[in-house]
Amino acid sequence: MGTYFEHKETCLVARTSLEIQELIQKAADTLVQPFRSSLLRW
Repeated sequence: MGTYFEHKETCLVARTSLEIQELIQKAADTLVQPFRSSLLRW
């Protein structure tokens, strides 16, 4: 039983970290977009 719960927790942590990475990437893209467009204008 203990191993099952440990496995479940590990999966949850892995999924959460993946989601956090995605959020960070999206935020970075949103922040970088204006800079990119201004650079292209130059």
